[in-house]
Amino acid sequence: MDEWSLTSIENKEVSQNDLKGKFTLIEFMFVGCGVCVQAIPELNTLQETYKNQLEVLSIDFQNSKLETLKKYHSKTNAKFQTLSGGKDLADKYGINMGPTFLLLDKDSKVVWLQRGLVEGGITKEIKKFL
Repeated sequence: MDEWSLTSIENKEVSQNDLKGKFTLIEFMFVGCGVCVQAIPELNTLQETYKNQLEVLSIDFQNSKLETLKKYHSKTNAKFQTLSGGKDLADKYGINMGPTFLLLDKDSKVVWLQRGLVEGGITKEIKKFL
């Protein structure tokens, strides 16, 4: 997979290379996805609990406007980074529904993928790797 780089809602570039050495949990989401919003409390808890081992990212795969994403991030009280412009990346991973969760290992290899939300399921799977 080619190296990727996306922009956060704080206008900071985040690249795949920046994440090496940590596990990375990516939620591919879109604004207006109710189930994506339902996942946020569990993702917030994972970010806080495993902050030294795990990076949690939310990536919008519908290329929403930055202002729209900022409002979504603020309204949902997400405690992790939200990145914009993820449509091409989602396409590379074959992702076309939200939420879809990917866990990348310390070398940025996909070690787990889940489409949709199973309550508590993300934490259960993450614990197997950390």
